[in-house]
Amino acid sequence: MPMTQQETPKALKQRLRPVCAAARANVPNRKEKAQAVCRLLQTLPAFQNAKTVLSYLAAGSEVETRGILQACFAAGKRVALPRCYEDSRMEFLPVGSLSEATEISEYGIPEPPDGTPVDPAAADLCLVPALAFDKKGFRLGHGKGYYDRYLKRFTGVAVGLCFDDCLHESLPTNQNDCPVHLIVTETQILPIL
Repeated sequence: MPMTQQETPKALKQRLRPVCAAARANVPNRKEKAQAVCRLLQTLPAFQNAKTVLSYLAAGSEVETRGILQACFAAGKRVALPRCYEDSRMEFLPVGSLSEATEISEYGIPEPPDGTPVDPAAADLCLVPALAFDKKGFRLGHGKGYYDRYLKRFTGVAVGLCFDDCLHESLPTNQNDCPVHLIVTETQILPIL
């Protein structure tokens, strides 16, 4: 979707969100493709060596993460899930099982109860959702900036999970956007240089 001369990246992102959301919702064979994403993710040394994994709990048409999180628990990895706060801050709180995500956010997403967050400098890997990613590691999210703000504090490896159908050559960006280090789809691992 080309940007007009007067259109800002913010305005173009607003126009792209429903298009990208519809594309993600219409990915065929989503369950099988999500399983393939998780299989590829598990081949990454960054995943294999991670002691603490920060991850979203998939909602709607996002790449499903429950299987990978169960694998993390089985491997003895520390797992933390995001919680959004009224001050526009997002923190990851440790959980011992997925059943601990008992509170529903204002966005309809299961969250862990409030507690002591994981220090962003103490986590090894962060799994990042998006409506779409581009090949430079930038994401199109829902426009609230939670992940961009968090990733600026995070010192580990940020991995975007998406379907091939949601990977674009380029997306509009601004100075607040923070790219991921790697993108994993059902068919490829794309390192961001």
